[in-house]
Amino acid sequence: MGRDLTALFDPKSVAVVGASDDPAKYGHSVATQALRAPDRRPVHLVNRRGGTVLGRTAATRLMEIGEPVDLVVISVPGPGFEAAVDDALACGARAIVGITAGFAETGAAGLARQRAIAARVQEAGAVLVGPNCLGIADNTTELYLASDTFAPGRIALLSQSGNLALELQLRCAPHGLGFSRFVSLGNQADVTLVDLVEDCARHEATSAIAVYAEDFGDGRAFARAAAAAGKPVVLLTAGRGSASARSAQSHTGALTSSSDVVAAACRDAGVELVATPREMTVVLAALNAGSRSIGRRTAVFTDGGGHGVIAADAAEAAGLEVPELGAPAQEQIKALLWEQSAVGNPVDLAGMGEQNPLSYATTAGGLLMTDEVDTVLMTGYFGGYAASGGGLGGGGAALGEGEAQAAREIVTHWRATPKPLVVQSMYPQSPSCRTLAAAGIPVFAATEDAARALAAMLRA
Repeated sequence: MGRDLTALFDPKSVAVVGASDDPAKYGHSVATQALRAPDRRPVHLVNRRGGTVLGRTAATRLMEIGEPVDLVVISVPGPGFEAAVDDALACGARAIVGITAGFAETGAAGLARQRAIAARVQEAGAVLVGPNCLGIADNTTELYLASDTFAPGRIALLSQSGNLALELQLRCAPHGLGFSRFVSLGNQADVTLVDLVEDCARHEATSAIAVYAEDFGDGRAFARAAAAAGKPVVLLTAGRGSASARSAQSHTGALTSSSDVVAAACRDAGVELVATPREMTVVLAALNAGSRSIGRRTAVFTDGGGHGVIAADAAEAAGLEVPELGAPAQEQIKALLWEQSAVGNPVDLAGMGEQNPLSYATTAGGLLMTDEVDTVLMTGYFGGYAASGGGLGGGGAALGEGEAQAAREIVTHWRATPKPLVVQSMYPQSPSCRTLAAAGIPVFAATEDAARALAAMLRA
C-alpha cells in the first residue's frame, strides 16, 4: 500500500518557519510561493523576530499560531533545526519539509544528528522530506513550497538536485510539458525515493515519473517500485565515474549505488535510463505523445539526401532498424512522388517539397499506412517554408501557406494510425512545426533526439 503522504501533498494548513523579507534567503522564496494560493488553505509565516513578513503578521514561534498546523517547512540556521522540528511536532504537524542543510552531507556528526531527527519524526507518526532539500510543489492541490514555479502538467519530478530540476523545467517548456508534482529529495532521512515513486504511481493526475537520483538507498527496491508503478519512469542518475561519485557524496551525503547494478535492475523493471537532462526531456516528450510502436522498423523520410543519411545512422544507433522497403511499398510511395525521388528507405522527396509542399503530407501518410514499417522519422527542411525568420517561404508566400496545409494534413494522417511519427526540423519553432507539436507529434531540432524519442516509444 505504501506510506500515507496526504499531509505532504494536500495539507490542511501550512507554516513556513524562517519566512523572511530578505530575497537572499530561501525562507523568502518559499514564503512567497506559499502565498500564491492563500484561499486554498491557511498559510502561517514564522520569524523569530516577529513583526511582518511579506506584508503579513509573522509569529515568533509555531506555538503562537494557536491552532494545529498540518505541514511545516523549516528554513532556519542549522543550530535551530532540531528545536523547530520539536515545535512542529508539538503543534500536531503530520509532515515536515526540511530546507536547512548541514547534516549527513557534512560527515559522521551530521549524519548522527540527521538520524536522531528522523527517529523523532517517525516516533510522532509524521513524515519528513529532506533535510537539505529545496522544497516541494503539487500543482493539483495548489501547494507551492519550492523556490520556483513549475508549469502544470502530468509529470511528477523527483530530484536530488534543485538546479537540475529547474533546467528540466526550462527544457520541457518548449515541448508543452508540465508537472503535476515536484519534490526535492534532499538527504532522504525519512521519506525516500521509493516512498515517493509509490505515491506518485497512485496519483491519478501523474502520467509519468521523472527521477534524478544520486542515492537510491536500496536500488532494487526502487526498481521494484518502478516496475509496479503502472506508468513510465524515466531515470537520470549519477555516480558512473569516480569524480561524480565524490561530488554526489559532498552534495547530499549520498553513497552512490553501483551504476551497473542499478542500470541492470532498472532495465529489467522497464525504466527508461537516460544520461543527460536533454535526453530526459526527449524521452518525456516522446512518452507524452501517447503513441507506442510494436516494432523497430523505421521509415526515414526526408527532403534532402544528407539529412536522410544522418537520420538513418541515428536511428540505427538508437536501436531502431531502417530496412529497405519491399517492392509493393516502394511502388505505393513512388506513385506519390516524382521520378527523381528515392523510395528505398530513406525516402527522399529530392526537391519535390518546393514544387508541391503537400507532398510531405501524402508521403508521410503513405509511410504510416504501409505494413512494412512500425514508425516514421521525418527529417530535414520541413518548417522552413513557413518560417518568418528565414526559409524559402518567407513566412507568407504560397510555399509557406502550402506547408501550413501540409502540417494539418500530416496530423490527420497520423491520427488515423497508432504508429509513432517524430519530426526533426531545421525550423522547429516555425508555425508548421508548432501545428504538429500542438497535435502531439514530437518535434526536435536535433536528429539524434528524434531517433531517441522513437526508441522510447517502443513497447516493452
